[in-house]
Amino acid sequence: MIGPIAVWLAVLMVLAPAPCPTPAAAVEQQAVQAPPAQAPRPKKPPTSKLIQPWPDAATLAERRVEAESRRVFQQSDPLAFTLAADFKAVTKDRDVSSTKTFPAVLTLEDPAGAGKAAPLPVSLRTRGNLRLKPRICSFVPLAMEFPKKEWA
Repeated sequence: MIGPIAVWLAVLMVLAPAPCPTPAAAVEQQAVQAPPAQAPRPKKPPTSKLIQPWPDAATLAERRVEAESRRVFQQSDPLAFTLAADFKAVTKDRDVSSTKTFPAVLTLEDPAGAGKAAPLPVSLRTRGNLRLKPRICSFVPLAMEFPKKEWA
């Protein structure tokens, strides 16, 4: 007959973890298993873009002339446009950490009255923190993202 102590010893032997190898054997086994690791490339600090020197006066003047020659800045009249999107879906997205974008179409109206210009696809997303709360503001603050290809 097997006594209770023998049963407990048998259970402990089954449940006991495998014996740990010596530190030297563990290092040796790890060296055999692990492939040679490449050192990770150091990340550029996010402020590296800010390190660039401020443009000189001639470059600033050139940029100003180029910007002022654009059609949108030639007139001081309000810019008439139509923005079409599924605003019910946009309004439902009130999560502060959301990065979900919604497709939309921006149509700039021709100031000459000759008709509407070509529609431009844009994407909308909600922005802000406090005004996303429905008790504070019933209108969701929007951010409009323009595709670089269309506006270049």
